[in-house]
Amino acid sequence: MAGLIKKQILKHLSRSVLNWFSVSSRGASR
Repeated sequence: MAGLIKKQILKHLSRSVLNWFSVSSRGASR
């Protein structure tokens, strides 16, 4: 059960990190 929650959190974190990374890279390229 805890492993599943951890997996969900990791997925959410990686998604937000990717989102932030793409946004920051877009701002830097401008």
